[in-house]
Amino acid sequence: MPEVYTTGVTACAGSSIVLSVDNPVSGITYNWYNLPSSGALQATGASINTPVLNSDITYYVEAVNPITGCISSGRSALLVKINPLAAIGITSGKSQLCVGESYVFSNTITGGKWSSSNPLIASVNSVSGEVRALSGGNVSLRYSVEATSGTCANFADYNVSVFDLPNLNLHSVTEICVGTIAVSLNYVTPVSSPVSYSIHWNSVELATITDQPLPQGSIPISVPSNISPGTYPGVLTIKNSNGCSSQINFNIKINPKPSAPHALVQTNSQY
Repeated sequence: MPEVYTTGVTACAGSSIVLSVDNPVSGITYNWYNLPSSGALQATGASINTPVLNSDITYYVEAVNPITGCISSGRSALLVKINPLAAIGITSGKSQLCVGESYVFSNTITGGKWSSSNPLIASVNSVSGEVRALSGGNVSLRYSVEATSGTCANFADYNVSVFDLPNLNLHSVTEICVGTIAVSLNYVTPVSSPVSYSIHWNSVELATITDQPLPQGSIPISVPSNISPGTYPGVLTIKNSNGCSSQINFNIKINPKPSAPHALVQTNSQY
């Protein structure tokens, strides 16, 4: 009569494992059940794959000689002890970052380690959770908690999209004459789809512009007719639909008008 021997195993919650008969005999069939007698046949073979397990379970295996039809005197019990995963908390962070931005991610469970699926897109400090967005793309940030006595290691992933900054090339310094009431700030080669613009000046003589739709190729600027001659530095801020922005410094130069000529008319008089 064939005999069957097994050894209990320990696994982590959420995993599928391989169960095997100790020293299986060639030509013997091994049947696995969910009960020590009768019960439902779960699988057949010297080794089987379990479904995903989340709690302790016992499998019962019997040996059958297919030639003689003899069955082992009893089913051998194999206890699968399932250890729970270590507690993993809730990650707080931003799902979207702009290139050049830094942000500190956190988790409600302390003591874990951070890692990035692609440090070329976004790097992360393994201890502090500070993330630096480096280039456009999608990245997964992982918070891992180590196993402790009676628990298994666990992790949580947080998906982040990193967007490129908008940019454009301004033409050279714009020059106008006193009395000109409008000027255009011309640009070419916009990248990363800027959609709005703002302009701030270091002079109160020119009006601030805030979050206006970006016109194609040329940005209009109103100039007071009585503005003083000089060079006026400005900061152009452009923003794309992802909320990423860039600042570009520029100048406009106000030239004075030349003095009006004084015409002298000479006359010949007989008197």
